[in-house]
Amino acid sequence: MIPVAVLIDYISKRYRGGRALSSTMLMYILFLIDWNYAKDKGTPLSDAEWRMTECGPVIADFSLILEAMTDLPKLYRESLLGEVGIYVLARPWMGRFYTGPLNKTVRSLIDAILNDVTQSNPNDFLDKVESTYPVLATNYDNDMNLQLLSDSYKRWLESAVEKDSTGSFNNLPSVKQ
Repeated sequence: MIPVAVLIDYISKRYRGGRALSSTMLMYILFLIDWNYAKDKGTPLSDAEWRMTECGPVIADFSLILEAMTDLPKLYRESLLGEVGIYVLARPWMGRFYTGPLNKTVRSLIDAILNDVTQSNPNDFLDKVESTYPVLATNYDNDMNLQLLSDSYKRWLESAVEKDSTGSFNNLPSVKQ
């Protein structure tokens, strides 16, 4: 598994959707990367420990991971409620060749997700996160074992699940973790 910090570093150099990424948006991008990788390979890409909350999938100590990345350019903004949010500044891609630990297949997956994110409006992006199988199948305040969820998802896809008239899926199986 790839450390979350390695993925954050790569994302910060490849993100083209603006000057800065909020820590929440960055976390959701990481979630989409992990989930898409898990659907394909059966295991998440990163070493993140995901948990489902009322706000969506989160990495428990995400702000500590960001703070530990001393070479990552960050911006701190205070909200109207007095909470300080961390924003990761996008960095220019330096050089033509990537020399880090991510292979070409993984980089292609990340780049495709980043491209999709930058072409989506914020509501569509949130819909992409909120409509994933792990989010729909996991109760609040529970860990999200993406390996187990990918197995369950594959079994669910193979079964004859009916769709209702709204296009949402019925009969999501419960996942025991």
